[in-house]
Amino acid sequence: MITRQYKIVMSVPLGKRYGTLAFTENNGAIKGTMSLFGKTEPVEGTLSNDGKVELSGIFCTLIRNIPFKAVGTVAENKISLNVQGQRSHFRINGTEV
Repeated sequence: MITRQYKIVMSVPLGKRYGTLAFTENNGAIKGTMSLFGKTEPVEGTLSNDGKVELSGIFCTLIRNIPFKAVGTVAENKISLNVQGQRSHFRINGTEV
């Protein structure tokens, strides 16, 4: 079982949003939390041996809740995700703390 925590930055049309992503990986399965927009919500997904990661969860903003799916990579101490929401596409980058 491996636990990881990242400081993340999500680029959105109105600027950058800062937060954290923390998860525990057990036999390729990920469970954890993502903190963005002042809220902390659960995420889950998979992490393969070659660093490919898939996550899903919900962003809770002041206006609405947005289900999302993210795909990307974990390499050394960095994470990079392409996030697809209901009507929007975002990029998240992070550094392990």
